[in-house]
Amino acid sequence: MTVRASSIGWGALAFIIGALPAFWLAGPALFADGTMGERLGALAMYGGAVFVLSIGGGALAPSHSLGVSVGIALPVLAVLLLAEWGVAGMALLSVGFVLVAALAAWAGTLLGTRVTAAVMARRQG
Repeated sequence: MTVRASSIGWGALAFIIGALPAFWLAGPALFADGTMGERLGALAMYGGAVFVLSIGGGALAPSHSLGVSVGIALPVLAVLLLAEWGVAGMALLSVGFVLVAALAAWAGTLLGTRVTAAVMARRQG
């Protein structure tokens, strides 16, 4: 499998866009004091934000869906590099953020790609 330069460009753009919800939603959930319920709410909102962003990425660049999904999911790792690792609950929460980011980005990009393909097929036929 060869990686095209344009896929890297789409991935870099997706990384920048994916950093917004990562630092806005995942950052406070991992750094600020709060109950676990508030942190899980931030996890759910982060998953929703990543899903919506990746739908748009998949719709705009269907041929570069892998680069887009990786680019959107990757910024959560930058947030985790800054987090403190003292409590076991935080480690589990961070695993949750990584899993939610990967699954939401993959599912959203796949959905955006399929919607674009369906719209294009309807226009042509």
